[in-house]
Amino acid sequence: MPRRPQPVYDRICACGCGKQFQSTRHYKRFATLECQVRHNNRKSARGAKLIDAAIRWRKKRDKGSFTDMCAILDDIIAEDRKYEKARKA
Repeated sequence: MPRRPQPVYDRICACGCGKQFQSTRHYKRFATLECQVRHNNRKSARGAKLIDAAIRWRKKRDKGSFTDMCAILDDIIAEDRKYEKARKA
């Protein structure tokens, strides 16, 4: 019995580089391993920065600590919007 052909999915890389690629896997999000590593490193760095700000705010309750945390979140949101806009272009 002949094998059924697998469907091919057209994708845009989720790391923000904007590369278009095709995959036979419906769950594949990155064009290359380097893209996946870059995305995960960026995500880890952003999370670490935010966690440090949250701990500072929670421990010391310094004036401006919450503002610093909100500024980090604003930067993250702006960066995500920039990558999303690049992906759609």
